[in-house]
Amino acid sequence: MRASVFVLLAIVFCSAAYGADVQPSPWKPMNGVSGWVHSLAVLDGRLYVGGDRNELLGPTSPATVAVWNGTTWIPLGGDIAERATALGVYKGDLIVGCQNFSGGGPVGFHNVLRWTGSNWEPLGDFPDPYTEVDGLTTIGDTLYVTSFNGNYRFDGITWTEIPHFPYDEAVNLRLAQYEGNVYMGTAAGAGTVPRVLRLTEFGWAPVFSSDGATTPVGATGVFSMLDAHGMLYAGGSMLLAEQPCAVAAFNGTDWIDMTFNLPARISGLGLYHDTLVVGTADGMWQLVGERWKRIGTTSDDVTFIGEYAGSLVAAGWFETVDGNAAPFVSQWFGCCAGLRGNVNFTGIVDLGDLSALVSFLTGGGYVLPCNEEADVNGMGIVDLSDLSSLVSYLTGGGYVLPNCP
Repeated sequence: MRASVFVLLAIVFCSAAYGADVQPSPWKPMNGVSGWVHSLAVLDGRLYVGGDRNELLGPTSPATVAVWNGTTWIPLGGDIAERATALGVYKGDLIVGCQNFSGGGPVGFHNVLRWTGSNWEPLGDFPDPYTEVDGLTTIGDTLYVTSFNGNYRFDGITWTEIPHFPYDEAVNLRLAQYEGNVYMGTAAGAGTVPRVLRLTEFGWAPVFSSDGATTPVGATGVFSMLDAHGMLYAGGSMLLAEQPCAVAAFNGTDWIDMTFNLPARISGLGLYHDTLVVGTADGMWQLVGERWKRIGTTSDDVTFIGEYAGSLVAAGWFETVDGNAAPFVSQWFGCCAGLRGNVNFTGIVDLGDLSALVSFLTGGGYVLPCNEEADVNGMGIVDLSDLSSLVSYLTGGGYVLPNCP
């Protein structure tokens, strides 16, 4: 009885502390970046981001590409261009596609460079130095590049121009490989412009479903593409079968609308533990079955999603995640780890978690940072039975906290 009274008093006392405070978040900032992230890559267990030379790490440390050292970001090779607009891998090496409209870096006007392990060197003699590289992809030993002015392939020795796509009012934006073919995502242009094209021996051709008519068109375009799960995913703002579409998947035969409950536009695509994750203008969403689950809220666009050291990394234009400062890059290890019951996400299960759960269940204003942690008994819903289980655990009543899935 005395224990029950103590718990009741603790609930009443602690629950008053919740409401106006900043809510805990499973997202942690990866501090050190000072400006928008324009590219991201993971190679050999290392995480890289690219941006503007005077903004990525600040004007006192000019750098176009930075690498995470576990604590902060450090410049990789210093200032090489105006902006690193694309990062990728070619023959096992990190490569960068750059923007150079008005001024190159110490290596001169070169738009595609390779990291040797100690410095950047030009990857051949790129035909168009005064441009912006927007997309990189590889098939075997051939590198494909799309830029502001044209499209090119590199065989390891020589750059060759490949056909421009036949829609002058649109712009080529992203590249991906799928089942041995190169695909391009387009943006801008008229409402009837096809948004995904395949490179054929005759040039670029729209990718239609088996009906010969259905293909993503219109709206503002494709901002991200991904080859995964035997599908080619295209994300952005499109129309598919005359309906608004944020994510379209091509299975080699037909296009499938996978927008479900997403907002009208997405800006980034990636994988985390082999599940699809997207970035939008205000957060991150993970695909669960045929529904997207919000896993974070941001102040601006999430343009890149990557998996690094067992965590999900989001990068882009945002400065806050879940209301907390997390400028431009943030990291998430999944919101439920170990035992359930860490409702307020402070790392330990104590009376603070009980207070948070009471506030949530009674409409006191508490927002759960992780539903799975609050689902104390693992029944798939957060309700009074979870409160009972947590009370039993905290008062020594014999309840054993189950593991997260």
